Amino acid sequence: MRLARFLAVLAIAAGCSRPFEPLPAAPPPDAAPVQPIVFPRDAGPHDALTEWWYYTGHLRSERDGRAYGFEFVVFQVRRQDAPTGYLAHFAVSDIDGQRFSHQSRFARGQSAAGFPLDINGWRLGIDGSADVIQAAMSDAMGAEPPFGVSLRLTDEKPPALHHGGFIDYGAAGGSYYYSRTRLSVVGAIAQGDGEPVPVSGIAWMDHQWGDFVVAAAGGWDWYSLQLDDGSELMLYVLRSATGETTGVY
Repeated sequence: MRLARFLAVLAIAAGCSRPFEPLPAAPPPDAAPVQPIVFPRDAGPHDALTEWWYYTGHLRSERDGRAYGFEFVVFQVRRQDAPTGYLAHFAVSDIDGQRFSHQSRFARGQSAAGFPLDINGWRLGIDGSADVIQAAMSDAMGAEPPFGVSLRLTDEKPPALHHGGFIDYGAAGGSYYYSRTRLSVVGAIAQGDGEPVPVSGIAWMDHQWGDFVVAAAGGWDWYSLQLDDGSELMLYVLRSATGETTGVY
């Protein structure tokens, strides 16, 4: 599903308890001045219209070398006085088995003041210097087979600030944005009710937040590369509703 449509659905769901109060179509005009990103403070949730923590990575079984890809993301959407909406998406690619499983969970309620973020049993937390992801799919359509992971992710490099930490999207608003481009991963993966298998690997994490709306009606394509020489590259392309390229970063 295209992310623009995905977040629009989340915003609508977040406001379901107040169905006659329209959601804002654009960020407020009196946006706060841009502030420098400060760690570890800015790793956690913010009082912003839109925010997400997006992890992607590669895992390999310590038992038999089997390869997996994984994705775990938490979206947070705040609109007016409606309850804050949270949506998590979790996916696993079984590379050797040529299988792809994915699932989503939604929650709404009080805004989180910090970690952990818990979306109906899927958790994103902090333990010392490590990020901790704990998620398990239920046996349902799309999760065939269901997978579960328990992962610890630790920085091998300092975070990379995009455009100094803030990107101005014009009429759509502005976004604080940094990437953690090389995370070492240890933990375990399990298939269905099977025994957890130790894994290790490497991951990438993006964190964006701000008073912006997702204006790329045609969605976008996002790529990250972690090269053997220790360098990393990122590219993303924004598209209009008709498929035309509207921005390249």
